[in-house]
Amino acid sequence: MEIQEIKETKKPKEFLLHFDKWYLLEPFEDADIGAIIKALFRYALEGVSADAISFENRFAFAVYKNLKSGYESNQDKYVQRCRKNQENAKKAADSRNLKNMLKMEEGVILTPKMASWTFGLFMAMEMLTGIALVMGLG
Repeated sequence: MEIQEIKETKKPKEFLLHFDKWYLLEPFEDADIGAIIKALFRYALEGVSADAISFENRFAFAVYKNLKSGYESNQDKYVQRCRKNQENAKKAADSRNLKNMLKMEEGVILTPKMASWTFGLFMAMEMLTGIALVMGLG
């Protein structure tokens, strides 16, 4: 699954509004702060980006753009984390599949080291059988 597909199919359940951004919001009236927060929610939930016209205060629009940029950065980190989790899950599944392929009829799981040793023993037996046949002992 590509990053774009993850962005489209997996949405986080929340977005972060960092405390260190409070200084951006503090000077505004509650109505402006509400407009900024509503615009952030619309962008996070629906992907609809607000434009300067939708804000009565042009400085509120600038703060919105700053906070939106932070959201996008966090979203990119989320997508990367999803991708890493997918890769780790695939590796774990591949490892389980390898162990399942190495099972013997008795239900004993061969580790890769045991399988290598067993294969080496088998090859040695085949070689000894071949030598015995060449020497006329078999």
